[in-house]
Amino acid sequence: MYLRVSLTGNVKHPAKKSEMNFVTPAEYHKAIAKAFAEDVDNVLTTVDLYDITHYKSEFNRGVRFVLDATATFGAYLDNGYMGGLFKNPTSPAKGVAKIAQDFRTKNGGCWFDAYDGYLSDIYRKNGFVAVASLAFNAEYAPKGWENNPTLATSPNVLFWVKAKRGVSYPEITSISDYAEGEAIVNLYK
Repeated sequence: MYLRVSLTGNVKHPAKKSEMNFVTPAEYHKAIAKAFAEDVDNVLTTVDLYDITHYKSEFNRGVRFVLDATATFGAYLDNGYMGGLFKNPTSPAKGVAKIAQDFRTKNGGCWFDAYDGYLSDIYRKNGFVAVASLAFNAEYAPKGWENNPTLATSPNVLFWVKAKRGVSYPEITSISDYAEGEAIVNLYK
């Protein structure tokens, strides 16, 4: 893999977006488990880590896993849903969300959900628009959420779609359950 390097020698990000590739459940699990093991600041709490049998089962159901060439960031695709975006906290890669979102939208991805936090501005810059908002519910929050810098503020879950030219998007709709968010997202697929 070729990396773009600045004059100061800092790695910026992979040189080609196409360097995201579909991988096996075992490869994805190994990369995300390593990221969690190296997450001393508890920033990955917004992403779920499962055992390998879960990823294999999801793969058999049709979920496709993707990683960058260095296996330091990745995500998955599930019938248009773009989930599981993670970055190993030790990775110097920048622009990870854009690289992964571009790859996944080119391969059928069209929506995702995410806690409303510091990444929301990045998602907007990457061409996504929030169409629904679900109030934070600690019952459904990932384990360890209280220690995560973003989740400790109890942010809403936003439902995002890829913005399309010529489509008018209304104000964000407040919803009371996850299924409502999925229904609203389906209006913009």
